[in-house]
Amino acid sequence: MVALDQCMDRFAVASRELFNNYFRLHQPWSDPNAAWDSRDLYEPVRQALFTALVITPNGLSPAAYGDPQPDLLVAPRSAETPIMLNRERSSGYWDHPVTTIDPSATLRFVRFFDWADIERMDHAHVMVEVTAWPGTPELEGKLGLIEAHHVRFIQAEAHAGRR
Repeated sequence: MVALDQCMDRFAVASRELFNNYFRLHQPWSDPNAAWDSRDLYEPVRQALFTALVITPNGLSPAAYGDPQPDLLVAPRSAETPIMLNRERSSGYWDHPVTTIDPSATLRFVRFFDWADIERMDHAHVMVEVTAWPGTPELEGKLGLIEAHHVRFIQAEAHAGRR
């Protein structure tokens, strides 16, 4: 089995490079409808990459990319990791007053995040779902964005075994 962090790094690079070099329109805002059509064509490719590079080699439960992954957790690397939490799950506003998270939180991987879906991807952020955080039950179910270099990826059963 390949280390999960390495699998996620390989997926992020492959996904980003395929989109940026073969699916992204050079000037997406000159024809946004065509840019979104190209993005739609890319989605099944990204799902296949995620399955081939992350899910299958690690024996994870199959799940659609972009949905909270049942077996794939995100662990903050430090005690005060910066996070942007959404006001409401579907609001699109990332300005919740809580701005740091610690390793006691259980965070499920949702997807890599870019601010503009039809422009150049850089996968600088990881979108997570807060599934548990001792002392802050009001944050459970919220989505959060964490800069990718602030996290590591672990399998859910490995995380549960450490507690």
